[in-house]
Amino acid sequence: MNASERAWKWAKENPNVEFKNPKDVFTGEYGDSTFSEEFWWTAAELYLATKKQIYLDYLTNNKVSMKMQIGDSWSAFQGNIGSFSLLLADSTVSQELKEKIQEQLFDLANGLLIKLETIPYRIPINDFQWGSNSDIQNSAIIFAYAYKYSGDKKYLDAIIETMDYIFGKNATGYSFLTG
Repeated sequence: MNASERAWKWAKENPNVEFKNPKDVFTGEYGDSTFSEEFWWTAAELYLATKKQIYLDYLTNNKVSMKMQIGDSWSAFQGNIGSFSLLLADSTVSQELKEKIQEQLFDLANGLLIKLETIPYRIPINDFQWGSNSDIQNSAIIFAYAYKYSGDKKYLDAIIETMDYIFGKNATGYSFLTG
């Protein structure tokens, strides 16, 4: 835990330092120059682990600017993970913060439902890029949390339709499940 807190302190003191592959490394780089999602996620996990006010203050001060989102593959979803942790946490997280996160969750889930209902493939995204199947699966996670907190069957149905695409109900007829 000490190492995690030291890393937080360093990151807050050096918010513009980005990781770049060394010049002799030629593999793809997972570049990211927007760190708000990482700070949100880290503050959530550090608060839940330590109950220290500094992390709760960060979460409270950034709850309006931190929005749940889908897109840009792996990088956009990181903040959502911190929000999920806060939603699942015990009573040490304020009801006000949980309600704000749930509001963002339902806003995103309902927007994704509209896409799912209008896109012919019956999936909640229409931007196919490298890693876009992870965006589709991350949408299913959003629907799962929306179902958990509402019990509304429309979100459960959306999970099924979203995963149908991954399992082969798509233009290629291929299952994209690997591993």
